[in-house]
This record gives sequence, structure tokens and C-alpha cells, in this order.
Amino acid sequence: MFRQTKGKMVPLHRHHNGLAPADLPGSSGLPPLAIPPLPRHLLFPLIQSRGMTLIPRVEPGQPVLKGQLLAEHPDHPPQHASSSGVVATLDSLPLATGPYLVITTDGRDMPVVSHLVNPPPVLTPKILLDRIWQAGITGLGGAGFPTTGKLDSAGIDTLILNGAECEPLSSCDQTLLVRFPHRVLAGARLLLTTFNIRRCLLAIEADKTASWDALNAAVACSGDHSVQIVRVPARYPAGGEKQLIQALTGMEVPHGGHPQNLGLVCLNVATVAAIHDAIHWNSPLISRLVTLTGQGIRQPYNLWVRLGTPISELIKYCGGYTGEAVRLVQGGAMMGYPLASDQLPVTKSTHCIWVGGSSETVEVGPEQPCIRCGTCVDVCPAGLLPQELYRHTKAGQREQAMALHLAACIECGCCDAVCPSHIPLVRQFQTAKRQQAEWLAAQNRANHAKTRYQARLARKAREEQAQQDSARRGKEAIQDALARLKTRRGSG
Repeated sequence: MFRQTKGKMVPLHRHHNGLAPADLPGSSGLPPLAIPPLPRHLLFPLIQSRGMTLIPRVEPGQPVLKGQLLAEHPDHPPQHASSSGVVATLDSLPLATGPYLVITTDGRDMPVVSHLVNPPPVLTPKILLDRIWQAGITGLGGAGFPTTGKLDSAGIDTLILNGAECEPLSSCDQTLLVRFPHRVLAGARLLLTTFNIRRCLLAIEADKTASWDALNAAVACSGDHSVQIVRVPARYPAGGEKQLIQALTGMEVPHGGHPQNLGLVCLNVATVAAIHDAIHWNSPLISRLVTLTGQGIRQPYNLWVRLGTPISELIKYCGGYTGEAVRLVQGGAMMGYPLASDQLPVTKSTHCIWVGGSSETVEVGPEQPCIRCGTCVDVCPAGLLPQELYRHTKAGQREQAMALHLAACIECGCCDAVCPSHIPLVRQFQTAKRQQAEWLAAQNRANHAKTRYQARLARKAREEQAQQDSARRGKEAIQDALARLKTRRGSG
């Protein structure tokens, strides 16, 4: 199978299974783009996706400017203010665990003055990585991992830009490609040139004709064909990193491996646009596109949102809730997770807010025993055996579950969607993976404690040996002195 790009044919390879569009929740099309007004308060969680807690660099009562550094950590990109105002508090919110930094906006939206030159006169890989880190850029596809971790690898041959939505109801990436294709393409060219990457493939789903037209028009306008635009089948989860890599290159990322091991780097198109903004506009990551959709709100939108904006403000901008609203989910209907309150803020990982209506949500029947029909195996895009994983995880058989590559589950929800016995497979896998992580953390703590204990014993043994050696040398010195004294007396 081939898909036409500008002047070339790119062969596509079959990837595992997944679901057809007809099997997925309905889409609201491409909602209009809008910018909501500046909220009164901006909320920034200090605990990040990998459990790290950012260290505040501001204090309560301190005025801040848009783009100013708020908090940082040696192992995680920093957080910046998305508008000017005053730091209100460094405290915990009752709706979420962990501390939040809250800014009361002043309505002026005054930017901080940057000392950086845009773009730098010489852009080396180190300078670019430093700028990406200083801008606070993390993956905007939903995972939220530091972008520099993917790019700081030797021997990158192919850059893959992921423009396939990871959720059937999300359309923020499509909106970005339709309205701002030049930012994505310019960001890609920066990466290609700086890291000397041989080729770049920008993947969009085959049914996204507006994105296809906008990208090709932008390429024709620039005259630069270094980025190849490729259409991939509109089959969920086309936006999964490993599934997209297999479809485009035919290579499978091994369980426990990373695309970098194959000379590949896969970035979300919004992440690449943020890299462009950081280099050409000196803009840190302080805003992003977010899809607001579902029958539970009056008007779906793709909103350009400042980070830290409470979700309630976005719901209000969309006309408020309808009488059908029954679920509030961050991330979409397939892979999203329910939110405890709409007072929680938009973060770097927020790409879609789904307000499910009563007619959109499926009433799941009571769980029945597995009939071993194999349907879950047929649709699993990771090529796993969900029914076997369920059996072992339910029985607490950790080693067997890990041998079946439990960690490779991407929690896409395909198996849940087709299970005739209504077994909550994904929930079980999430619980098992969390327990496995806790077990590994406990093992690491035990190993660390054992290492410290052994080091303590070794230190005590060395100290005792040193004392014994010192006592022996002292005894020998005394004996030697007595012998010399006896010799002198004999000679006298």
C-alpha cells in the first residue's frame, strides 16, 4: 500500500489491529477555533507527570510577568507564568493531591523581557536542546515527557511528526495543521538541519482532507520539500507512537525499547510548533490548543488556552453544560480519565476535554466470565493477549503478566470496547501496572537499603581492622622500644 506525498510515494506497512471509525464514539467534526478571555486565577500543579515536584522560584505576594520562570526541577522542564499578575498562594487545593501555585492575574498580560536572541546566530544541537529545555517544552500529545530526552540521542535517521489524533473526539492537532501549518513545518526544518536528520515524515489520517490541503499549500509556498506528508489509514489508534512507526517504516519498536534505538524520533506536531515558537519568538510553553467537545456542552470549540486556566472557565466559554452532561473526562472517550471537578486546570498534557452526554456514554452491563472468544486479541494494536493478561493479573501472577508484556499495553481501550462479557480489562491492566511499579519501587528501596547496610558493615569491618592494625602497630612499637632499651643496657 502506498500514500502519495509531494513528488514521492511512501509505502505504508500494516500495523496491528485497532478499531475502525464506525466502532468509535462519534465526532463533532472540526469545531471552530477561538481564544477564551483571560481568567481571574491561573493554577499550576507543582507535581508533574513523572511524580517529580517542581521547586518554586517565586513567593506569595510577588508580582510576575508573562513568560517568567515560576518553578523548576533538575530532571524536568520548568513551568512559566502564562500571564502577568501576583502569586496568590503556594498551597494544596482540596480537589487534587499535591501543591499548586496560584497566580491572580492583573489583566495587563505584560510579558517578561527575554535576554535570548531569536533565532540564535549559530544553532548547534546543544544550544537547541538548551533552548527547548529552558522553554519548558514537554510532549504535547498527552504523555508530557521532556522533549529533550527524545532528541538527545546519537544517530537519528528519521523524524516522524505525529499529526494523527490520538483520540477520535480530539481535533486540536488537525486545527493546528489547518490554521498554522507553517509553524509545524518550520519547526521540523529546525530539527532536520540542526541534528542532521536524513528525512522527515509528517503523518495525518486519510480522512483529514483539510489538513492535507493546508500542509501541501504551505509546502508549495515555502518551496521546501524536506518534510514528506503521508496519509495513514483512519483506524484507531493511528496516533499511537509504536503503531504509527510500524505503519510508516515497517519497523517494530521492541517491548521495553525506544524508537531512538532504531534511529527514529517521533514527536507530536504541537510539540514541533512549540519548538518553533521557542526559537523564533522566544516564547516558552505557556499555552496550547485544547479540544472541548461532547454532547454535554452547548458549543464545541478548539480553544487556544493559557496553561493554568480552570476547566470551568472553558466550559463557561462554550456556553455551559447541557442537561445531558453526565461525564467530565480529560483526554477523550477512549483513553481519557474522569475528572473530579471542573475547577482543575489545563496543563501541558491537556489536549482534549470531553463532556459526555447521556446518549454518548455506553451503559456497561454487569461483568460476565470470559468466554475466550479472542475478540480482544483481534483488536489489540500492541499485539498482546488481553484475555491471558487479565487472567494472570487477576490471580496476582506478576511474573507471568510481565512475561506477556503487560508494560507494553497502551491502555487504548480497544479491548474494553469489544468485550462481549463487559470485563473492565483496561482498568485491571492499569491496576496491575501500578502494583508492578509499586513492587519495583519497593524492590529498589530494599536493594538500596541492603546496599547501605552492606556498605555500613564493610565500613565497620574496615574501622575494626584499622583499630586492630593500630593496636598491633602500637604493641610492636612498644616491644621494639623495650628491645632497644634492653640492648643498650646490655651493652652498657
